[in-house]
Amino acid sequence: MRYSSVVRDEFIVRSKFQRDWIERRALWLLAAIYLGGVGGGLYIASVLVSWQIGLLVAVGITAIMKGGAHLLFLTRPLNFWRIFWRPQTSWISRGIYFVFLFIIFGLAYYFIGGVTLMVISVFFAICLVIYTAFVLLASRPIPFWNSPLLPILWVSVSLASGISLTETIHIFFPTQHISNPEFLKVAGPWLVGVTAFLILVYLVGNFFCSVGAKESVLYLVKGQLAPLFYTGVVFLGITVPLVILISAYFQILPSSALAVAGISELVGAFILRYSVLKAGIYAPVV
Repeated sequence: MRYSSVVRDEFIVRSKFQRDWIERRALWLLAAIYLGGVGGGLYIASVLVSWQIGLLVAVGITAIMKGGAHLLFLTRPLNFWRIFWRPQTSWISRGIYFVFLFIIFGLAYYFIGGVTLMVISVFFAICLVIYTAFVLLASRPIPFWNSPLLPILWVSVSLASGISLTETIHIFFPTQHISNPEFLKVAGPWLVGVTAFLILVYLVGNFFCSVGAKESVLYLVKGQLAPLFYTGVVFLGITVPLVILISAYFQILPSSALAVAGISELVGAFILRYSVLKAGIYAPVV
């Protein structure tokens, strides 16, 4: 056995994989993180293409599905109000405020309209998308999550998911009015490409950042998570959408194929978040 393998095995024995964010009830937390990204991304995409129903769907995903996932994660759901207590020190507490403010201003813009409400609601949609990345950043004992690039990656993949869901719904329900469907065809492949680039930079940066972060990267790309990462993120989340989106743009494939690209990207976005959480390893105490 090579020396590097011995060192790696010894590191994994001494270190500890985090379980609080990814196993048992914590899978509801993963769902909440994912649904917040999809809801916020869909809202921003709907604003960009003036899709009124999309605004309402985005708020519904956030309020009902994300909110429900958060309550199912809690062992005592009736005590959820305690989360509001510490916005000055806790990103989780700030995040709950962002969720409620997004719902309030999102509904206000849907029913009332106006540039001011649009700007405010989009701002809180971005906050909704990004706050979970700062929750992870605050977990200092896990080096893999301590990259300043993580919030940018979260925004990119959420916007890509929003565009994908908009395209998919528009394919299945073509009577829905979208002011600029061509924007979706152009923005889709660009966002998937940018997300792929950010994932690469995120992994390379962590590989050279610290021993703990490097071990997480190796676990993700060479360890037990590798089959899921390459199948779910690289193939379903990046390759399939890019090929279909570019082919549809040049009319090699029919527009109906965009639904396949959208569903594939949404699955890949979920697996990306799962992989990032699953690869979290506590730095060893030496």
